[in-house]
Amino acid sequence: MIGLTFDGIILTAATLLDGGEIFASTEQIAPDTDYRAWLLAVCAMIEQVRTPQNAGDALGVALPAIIQDDVVAYSAFSLLANTSIRRDLQSALGMPVSVHNIGEALATQACRTGAATDAQLAVAMWIGNSCHGGLAFAGQPVTGAHGATANWPHL
Repeated sequence: MIGLTFDGIILTAATLLDGGEIFASTEQIAPDTDYRAWLLAVCAMIEQVRTPQNAGDALGVALPAIIQDDVVAYSAFSLLANTSIRRDLQSALGMPVSVHNIGEALATQACRTGAATDAQLAVAMWIGNSCHGGLAFAGQPVTGAHGATANWPHL
């Protein structure tokens, strides 16, 4: 799998091995005023970590945002607001893309390859440049009706 995180300042892309270990990674300061420039930077980074072995893999994206119906419904970073990042990246990169908030991605990854491997339920909290909560059940993110089921760190 190829993963991308955006913490509001830094974009990080990495190729993950089946066990969750990082095989290759790159990071850069994110463009902060132009969505198109942001997308182009992401695409260039994904191409840097793509190899013939993972060319058909999916891209998992973790954003500081609330995503509802594949659209960024809320983000403190205005360049992401009301964008269809999944659709745009999928079109630009020609690969399957999933997009979740940082907390959901953390909880889901913990269930699949991390500290909560094989657990039915995982609750996660991310504290960095932003804070996010996530909930995963049976290895799948739980988002709820408005995309913010476990976004409790903001309370």
